[in-house]
Amino acid sequence: MIPLRDNVPRVTRPIAVSVIIVINVLAFLYSHTLDGRELLQFFHINGVVPLRFFEPEWARWAGYPDTWGWPFISYMFLHGGWLHILLNMWMLWIFGDNIEDVTGHAWFVLFYVLCGVSAVVLHMFFEQTSGSPVVGASGAVAGVMGAYIVLYPHGRVVTFVPIFFVPFIFKVPSSLFLGV
Repeated sequence: MIPLRDNVPRVTRPIAVSVIIVINVLAFLYSHTLDGRELLQFFHINGVVPLRFFEPEWARWAGYPDTWGWPFISYMFLHGGWLHILLNMWMLWIFGDNIEDVTGHAWFVLFYVLCGVSAVVLHMFFEQTSGSPVVGASGAVAGVMGAYIVLYPHGRVVTFVPIFFVPFIFKVPSSLFLGV
């Protein structure tokens, strides 16, 4: 299921959503200028590596710099591949504009960041010994989608569903689409 649009009209321009998308795209394009080793180092420094925060002695031994928590913000602007960034940014574009309408630009940014930080903290709780970097806006976007369900339970999403190479377009309730 691929959302094409929702039926909730926006009132204001989605400035915060647009800025967040631009920052994500710029960070993604920058990451594509790096070779494999540089990219891995970039993700380890700017992504969240749970083991780095739960085992500070190991992190010093492994050469991680002190960051004062910067990765808890920067990780949500990095993506591992084209599909990863396209899906995250498309979902943010479809559903984020309506949340920004309700909250305002600055409050939307704060909400988005708090959702992203909450998501990675929850991930870290379950994956304390992981040495792999967490990157992506999925947690922040999931928070935006959750807010959309709460604020617009009767909203409808025009959805593209390819079934055996035959395109079908359905209008489904937002709670069904976002729940799936």
